[in-house]
Amino acid sequence: MFNDFDGLREWQKDALERYLATDGPFLGCACPGAGKTRFASRVIAIHKKSSRKTFSIVACPTDAIKDQWAASAHVSDGLNLTTRISSGDAAPAAYDGAAVTYAQLPGLASTIKTWARNGCSVLLVPDEVHHCSENATWGQGVEAVGSVSSRVLALSGTPFRSDGNPIPFVTYDSLGFAVPQYAYTYSQAIADGVCRRVMFRLRNARVVRKWSTDTAPEERLWSECGEDYGSWLQSGLVPDGDAVRDIITDCWNELNQMIEAGDRLAACGIHCKSSGHNDADEKYVNKIAKVVRQITGHQPLVIHHGIPGVSEAIKRFRESRDPSDRFIVSIKQFGEGVDIPRCRVGGYLSNISSEMYLRQVVGRYVRYEKGKGDSQYAVMVMPDVPAFRLFASQVEQEAKVGIQQAEERRRRDDESNRDADDRPMVQTVSVVGEGGSLVMSGDLFSLQDDSVRRAEAIASEFPAYPVGDLARIISRSSVADTACAVAEPPMNVRCAQLRRQCNSLANSIRGSRRGRDAFPEVSDVYAVVNKRQGVPFGVDNAAKWVEHNRGVDGLEQRLSILREMKERYA
Repeated sequence: MFNDFDGLREWQKDALERYLATDGPFLGCACPGAGKTRFASRVIAIHKKSSRKTFSIVACPTDAIKDQWAASAHVSDGLNLTTRISSGDAAPAAYDGAAVTYAQLPGLASTIKTWARNGCSVLLVPDEVHHCSENATWGQGVEAVGSVSSRVLALSGTPFRSDGNPIPFVTYDSLGFAVPQYAYTYSQAIADGVCRRVMFRLRNARVVRKWSTDTAPEERLWSECGEDYGSWLQSGLVPDGDAVRDIITDCWNELNQMIEAGDRLAACGIHCKSSGHNDADEKYVNKIAKVVRQITGHQPLVIHHGIPGVSEAIKRFRESRDPSDRFIVSIKQFGEGVDIPRCRVGGYLSNISSEMYLRQVVGRYVRYEKGKGDSQYAVMVMPDVPAFRLFASQVEQEAKVGIQQAEERRRRDDESNRDADDRPMVQTVSVVGEGGSLVMSGDLFSLQDDSVRRAEAIASEFPAYPVGDLARIISRSSVADTACAVAEPPMNVRCAQLRRQCNSLANSIRGSRRGRDAFPEVSDVYAVVNKRQGVPFGVDNAAKWVEHNRGVDGLEQRLSILREMKERYA
């Protein structure tokens, strides 16, 4: 029987209890890396369990987060979220929900309202909802869809306040700060062993600048530039300057220490400043990448606004086991919602100093890698200017509080269990034992060998899914009757594979000698397929219609028809 609280961390259970005990909009704030996506995924699963008419809409800031959401929801709770949805579509009957970007949401509002009028119960999940105050149309999209939703579950990784553009369905106090219905802080996450401790290395630099040939040069240390630190920071972050080279060198030294300590896949992210102009940003990030290559000998992954396929590039880097994949250099693309647990060092080459933005950057490095013990730590290397110094002090103080709480908790546990035998903690990453047991990601599973091989095979073909998480799901299916037991890739991934296979076959049929005579265009091949499948006349995208209404079975039937045609026209 499906257990609503199965597999959740303690804070996630508390948050879920609070959610289920309340009505109306719910704002959950949890520090980056704590697992708020896992909590929200379980909420979606519970709504779907209570009513098959429920369709969830997850709104995300970027395509990368949208894709990551679909993967995480499937691994966590066996949910299938489509990432292909357009205005005018019917509610996809084969899916549990859809992951969309905030930019898409206003254009989908009228379509979702139609679904609601036709009896669909909509659950709206705006992720990183604080962005809606930055873009008026995003907030309008949330308001429009939320107005017809049965419930709104908003999520954020950082505390935030209104900047004059209140976010729909969020309550504010007298000072303008958002009031969450549940909050989980970095201190709590450290105390619970949920997040890594981040240590800061502040790098000072002497900046010399000259405004014109008629003026004398100015000179100042970053640490002594006071309230005017912004312009001095900007002047010091030139790619060919000593300050940038020193920060990257510090990052490389920290990374080498981790590698030498046994973390052979540890990686580093370099966060670059943005000018707001794509051409200038591309030149800057490429120059920084060149400096990284000169200092470390490693070619970094470069991602910015103008590069296509950012989501796929991040996914490949996250799952890479190549020791040469050490660095990722980014402008605002390696930010909130992007999880690369093997990244343990961050270099900050940006002049953005808002606490919300800084917390999201630091949040990229707090996520524990399972199976590597509780002594993991991360390092942020930043310019030594007043705003960053204050921020570092605040975060380190929060970590200190969490460590003290954890030590006090361990002391109480030791006293209460002094006479009891301690059960040893397993830190092995992946060991197959006797009787089909498996120790993976620090957990012991009772599995058959074919289940182990199945998990590893899935992970090798679909690198978005860690072997440990897949093994945990397979374990549930073998030892307990849980609704979230799934041991296969999500529907949207399988459907994407099938669509590619169908397109390849259709082009092959059209390109054959007999096919050229029978089908002037590839669309004529698909016209035959659509007729045999009973696709309604006038549907713009027949493959998407089949996927949304018949799921994998419908696309497999489509592929079977094309294979028959291939034999006929070979």
